[in-house]
Amino acid sequence: MSSKLNSQHQESSLFDAVTELMMTLDLNLRIQWTNQKASQLVNEDPENLEGRHCFQIWHGRGSPCENCPALMTKQTGEPQESEIKTPDGRYWHLRSYPLRSQEGDLESIAEIALDITQSKKAEEQNRFLSAIVENSYDSVIVTDSSFQITYINKETEELFGYKIDEIQGNNPTILHAESNTQEAFRKIYEVVASGETYIDEALRKRKDGSTFVCDLRVMPLLNDDGTAYSYVGIHRDITERKRAEAALQESEKKFRNIFNNSSEAIFIHDTNGRFLEVNDVACERLGYMREELLGMTPMDINTLESEQIISERIRSLHQEGQICFETTHARKDGHRIPVEVTSRLIDYQGMCQDSCRF
Repeated sequence: MSSKLNSQHQESSLFDAVTELMMTLDLNLRIQWTNQKASQLVNEDPENLEGRHCFQIWHGRGSPCENCPALMTKQTGEPQESEIKTPDGRYWHLRSYPLRSQEGDLESIAEIALDITQSKKAEEQNRFLSAIVENSYDSVIVTDSSFQITYINKETEELFGYKIDEIQGNNPTILHAESNTQEAFRKIYEVVASGETYIDEALRKRKDGSTFVCDLRVMPLLNDDGTAYSYVGIHRDITERKRAEAALQESEKKFRNIFNNSSEAIFIHDTNGRFLEVNDVACERLGYMREELLGMTPMDINTLESEQIISERIRSLHQEGQICFETTHARKDGHRIPVEVTSRLIDYQGMCQDSCRF
């Protein structure tokens, strides 16, 4: 008798030590027995739960839950499992098993519940992040710690022309178009191996052999101990931007050549009169360095005219868009030069400015 009690005590201690909620139910889904974990969840003694419906205690319902595995076991006589969310927001993985008499008749049902809330939330977050990555306008390439490709998003397929099954398991260097691929990879590795993010422009190659320039960002994903378990490479095609920059530089070069090779002195100033740009002829005629003139206004070179006259001209210019007048400019050495000025409003650096030619 003592040996039997000892065995029962050990069994009870074992059931109370597990992390799962455990219980047995009769065929009406009334509780016959629970372990300590199950009763502690509802702050009740196990004895107070006996004879009460499981769905009422844990779910606050008046009838069995949808996809209730215990109910399905009652109906089929077979083990069942499902996932259920309780009103407190927790997720549970439930498994139920038939308990039979010696004659094989179904007498009761054993149910085991495992709290999977954290893993479900992690899954939801992963789905959320995956949706963001899949709909990103940037190419995203993920590798393992050995730099073997494990994932690419849709934009990567569009940008490089590869499907995941064509590129998975390869090193990202197959996408490099630099003349010295290994040296380029070494620079990236040195940065990410230290736990930092690598940022630079890079030349990349598509499946069809065509190349493009991209903004590249490679970052390590680190374990708690600081070691990398994965790397993420983000590519943004900047080919059009680079072309636009080159076109702008060429345009600025042409503008500068025309501006500085004009036979007339040209001043560009803002609506407050501050000089923004002057050409070489303006500097030569007035005897100032360019840097000196850029800190000046028309009042500094029209010394014989009052501020009121200059302000009136500016108002007329804003009303008419263009004016022409005669005045006298003062050189740095004090010598005075009679000039005819044509002044018009122009769009300079995205703002309305005044261009004067003498």
